[in-house]
Amino acid sequence: MLVGPEPWKIRLRDQMRRLRVQSREDTGAGTYTYFEKAADEVPADIPEIHFKAPLELRARHPLLSGEIFFLLWLKEGRLALLEIASGSTPLPSDDRFVFIE
Repeated sequence: MLVGPEPWKIRLRDQMRRLRVQSREDTGAGTYTYFEKAADEVPADIPEIHFKAPLELRARHPLLSGEIFFLLWLKEGRLALLEIASGSTPLPSDDRFVFIE
């Protein structure tokens, strides 16, 4: 998702190392994790293609028949929200996710 030498990805990886959770919301079929904006955070110059659509990873879990989606939403050059969703099935509480390329 953020792998690569592009300057905007490097900046977001730096932000990721210092992330702090502001709040979490359980939706029943997934979760929303909102991140705090650090006072000294330097925004990334993100390509326009990522302004409206989140960065996305897909995964599978042995207890679920469908895929799980990890959507990383960006706002004003920063990591703002991680959405994890599995359709209408509640997410398992363990970490046996297998990411799909």
